[in-house]
Amino acid sequence: MAAVSAQDEAGKTYVTRYRYTTDFPDASNSSGVLSKEPEKLNPLNFSNIDTDFDYPTTPVMYGRTTVVHGNFTTPDDIDSQEEYTFYTAKTNMVTATSVVKNNGTNYYPFLSASGSIGLVQTKNAVTVDIGLLGQVKSIRKLNKRGTPEFTTTFTYGNTLSNVDNVANQAVFVESVLTSEFLGVDNTKPTDAYYNLNWTTKRYLPTVMQSMTTTSNNISATTTNGRYDFLSGSLLETSLRNSLGDAYRSRQVPAYTLYPGMGPQNLSPGNQHMLTQIAATYTYKDNGTSAPTVLGAGIQTWNNSWPTSYRRYDAASDAYGPRRAPASLFGASTARSSGSPRT
Repeated sequence: MAAVSAQDEAGKTYVTRYRYTTDFPDASNSSGVLSKEPEKLNPLNFSNIDTDFDYPTTPVMYGRTTVVHGNFTTPDDIDSQEEYTFYTAKTNMVTATSVVKNNGTNYYPFLSASGSIGLVQTKNAVTVDIGLLGQVKSIRKLNKRGTPEFTTTFTYGNTLSNVDNVANQAVFVESVLTSEFLGVDNTKPTDAYYNLNWTTKRYLPTVMQSMTTTSNNISATTTNGRYDFLSGSLLETSLRNSLGDAYRSRQVPAYTLYPGMGPQNLSPGNQHMLTQIAATYTYKDNGTSAPTVLGAGIQTWNNSWPTSYRRYDAASDAYGPRRAPASLFGASTARSSGSPRT
């Protein structure tokens, strides 16, 4: 898309233009990137990406897009603009290494003392880290003079810290082991040759680690902390403002306090309610001293509700029990297992 224009009832025209060029000094070059060149172009710089199964074939992905608003009665007649930068395809997003353990010169006893095996051992390791494709790097808002007024930058990583301290969360690994018979030495029929090939492929996750917002030279950084290992939910975040004050928020999953809400693979009777929250806390970090609790919220859970509920009685200015409302069928109303109780 190049531009969008709109006209109000008074006949005034408003225009939004899109630019897909790189930043200075090469502002005339397109920021568009393809992961693989079409075969009809007969690329001179042939890359392993073109034959790599794990590297996706992407459409044109723009590393920088500028959105400009104005009337454009003259080239400089603009009101404001936003700049967006994105991660595009890089050759190091998929890497592969191959190590030959034995080249066939090492022999091992085979069947009898008169026979042996010539073994070629190869270990291949592939790392797939393509989660950054299309992720936003930064967002900038500029005024009509081109001066930045608001900037947000993002950082990403491949590691998820969790409260259980389990390594390699969200990392998927697959391996293939093949054994290939190459043949027998004609001069010594008791000798055989094999090729042993072991390939391991690791798929890395991509998670946002932090976000920094700057406005009028005042910055604040939000950092994602620890995650829940079972659900993958973010449980801890921290905020550091321009004064250097650090604040932290923490959530406690309900299943860690109520075993019956835990995963069903541990017990068939569990409800597998892993995302429900039982408590939230807000702290102010004090360096090496214990953090100060600024606020807390608690929600209790129950799977066996009584037939009476609390209600406020204005006459006594107190809460007391009341009977549960009757259902349409004359039985007392029952709530589903795991409903919150406040």
